[in-house]
Amino acid sequence: MKLTPLLYLILLIVASFCFSCGDDDNAIQEDCISEVINNYGLHLEGDGDPVTEETTLPDQLTDANWGLKAIVCEQGGYDLNAYTGQRISLTKYRIIEICDGEPLYLWILTNEDECICAYKTVREDSSAAPGVFAVEGCD
Repeated sequence: MKLTPLLYLILLIVASFCFSCGDDDNAIQEDCISEVINNYGLHLEGDGDPVTEETTLPDQLTDANWGLKAIVCEQGGYDLNAYTGQRISLTKYRIIEICDGEPLYLWILTNEDECICAYKTVREDSSAAPGVFAVEGCD
């Protein structure tokens, strides 16, 4: 099938629109991570190698998992309760900072076009419990 100039132009427009669909999410993540790193003097380990997952926040942030995260978000100046029941993205970055000898992750939470929280956790192989800290501290 031979592409006519008009068909080629239409395909080009559609393709460029589709390829840019995820760019906004990446730009939001980049803005959030840059802001948090600059504001709190944090440093990514290597190239950062972020891992992103999506979840829906529960209607009540009272369980051991999200209740604790809501508290540390509040300590960092964020209000996670404003996003209950909504779909969010959680992106995990390896950072070089440590807390009591334990290596840490930095988590950036976003909702659509907003950075809604940042906090730190110890890595999987840690024995520290619960190991979730406000972005500006680890105690």
